[in-house]
Amino acid sequence: MSKHANPEPVTAVKLTTVDLTTGDLATDDLAADEQQLFERIMSAAEGEARQLAKLLVGKKDHELFGETEYQVRDVVHRLGAKAIEVAADEQQKKWVPRC
Repeated sequence: MSKHANPEPVTAVKLTTVDLTTGDLATDDLAADEQQLFERIMSAAEGEARQLAKLLVGKKDHELFGETEYQVRDVVHRLGAKAIEVAADEQQKKWVPRC
C-alpha cells in the first residue's frame, strides 16, 4: 500500500508576494489591507493635498524656500497625523467584536 493513497486535501492556499523595495513578504490579506488603508488615507488627506497645491501654485521660484518650506512642513505634518489617525481607526475596528 502506498503512503500517498489518501493525501489530505488542500483547502486554501495563501499566496505571498515580495515587496521589491524592502524585500518583505506580504500575504494577499496584507496587500488587501494595505490597499484599503491607502484609499482611506488618500480620502482623509485630500484637504491637505489641496492646501499644498493652493500654497504652491502661485509661488515664484525664489518664493518656494524659506517661509513656504515651513508652511509645507505644517501641512505635511497634518497629513501624517491624519494617516496615523486612519491607521489607528482601522486597527481598532479589527479588535471590535462583531456579531
